[in-house]
Amino acid sequence: MVGVTLLVLGLLTATMWYALHPAGTDRLNLLATAPHATTAAPSAPAGPRIGIGGCMIGAVGASCPSSAQCFDALTVSAGVARARSLPCTGPHTWEVFAIGLLPPDVTGVRYPAVKESVARVCNPATLMLVDMDARSWQVDVLPPSPEAFASGDRSFRCLAGTGRNQQTTASFVR
Repeated sequence: MVGVTLLVLGLLTATMWYALHPAGTDRLNLLATAPHATTAAPSAPAGPRIGIGGCMIGAVGASCPSSAQCFDALTVSAGVARARSLPCTGPHTWEVFAIGLLPPDVTGVRYPAVKESVARVCNPATLMLVDMDARSWQVDVLPPSPEAFASGDRSFRCLAGTGRNQQTTASFVR
C-alpha cells in the first residue's frame, strides 16, 4: 500500500512539474472541461481540479469525463483522425479518460500536430492518475472533427484501450 501511494504521489508530482514547467504554462491555462459530443461547442473553461480518490488530472490541465464516452477504432485519413462513438455497454476499442482544449498555437486538427501538442496530457502517466490498473493500456488522442473545429470546438479527448473491441464496460467513470 505504501509503495502504491508513493508511486501515485511520484506520478502526480512529476506530472504537475511537467504541466507547470514554463513551456507548458500557456497550455495548462487553456485546457478545461469539454462537452460530451464531438461536434458541440466547448463549455466555459473551468479551473484545474485535483482530488484524492476522484479525478486527479486537473494537475495537467485536463478534466475527467463526467460520463462514459467510448469509441470504435481510430482511423487517420489525409491527416484527420476519426472514431465512431459507441455505447460503452457493448464492444468498443477506446474510452475517454481525459478531456481538454487545444492550445491556441494549434491552428487545425491534423492528427500528428494535435497528438504532439497534447502529449503532456494524453500519455500513460496521466492515465495512471485516472486508473492505476490501466498501466498496460494503449493511449491515443481524438482531436475534434474538422467540421466541429471550424464551428469553434477545440476539445480533444485522451483515449485508452487494450485493443480492437476489447472493452465491453466503462472503466474510467465511476
